[in-house]
Amino acid sequence: MALSHRGAVSARSINRLKSHSLVILPAVDELLTEAACSPAEISVIAYDCGPGAFTGLRIGLSFAQGLALGWNKPLLPIGSLECLAEATFALQPSLTQVVTLLDARMGEFYAAVFTRTEAGFKAIKEPFLCAYQEADGQLGAYADAHSALVGLGAREVAAEFSAQFAYVDAAMNPDATAMLTLAEAAWQRNQAVALEAAELVYLRNSVTWDKHQLRRNRDL
Repeated sequence: MALSHRGAVSARSINRLKSHSLVILPAVDELLTEAACSPAEISVIAYDCGPGAFTGLRIGLSFAQGLALGWNKPLLPIGSLECLAEATFALQPSLTQVVTLLDARMGEFYAAVFTRTEAGFKAIKEPFLCAYQEADGQLGAYADAHSALVGLGAREVAAEFSAQFAYVDAAMNPDATAMLTLAEAAWQRNQAVALEAAELVYLRNSVTWDKHQLRRNRDL
């Protein structure tokens, strides 16, 4: 969790061993106090729109919507794979390409490929779902001396595949400070949405179908 206010960034890590309901609100209060910022001064609330773990994404979006409702603020959806790319390009200025992987369980991962541009970076392979045994076939063309492989999904790929990259970080998670950087740019591009229009990226069709089925059941 992070807050940008008057050019300064404050951040807090959430202890995943504790209940989110016990730690998130106090962390928000700490950030506001540390930054001497009131909710009225906040322009927009960014949230991780995925892809990623279904439960974690839902908790994050629900909390963001609660703040947006209480503070009367818009929301900004920021992709988890984009956050990985932003953090990697900042850490590795000599690299021009980043392959991002997040574990999707059931023998699959979420992935996207980004390339550095004069204006920042852009996706050259949009987020998709892939089986681990197909990693080399789907992403091998992006592995070279100028590329990075990052994200928790990189733990599960074959060592021969990882060895093709100049830089590997299999412990990297989407980072709130990287999200802030992306959110500030997205805010300038007028990409904010109303809280009722906020959505998540699932990629796995069965999860998307279950979400719509639940909505239909509630309407019966």
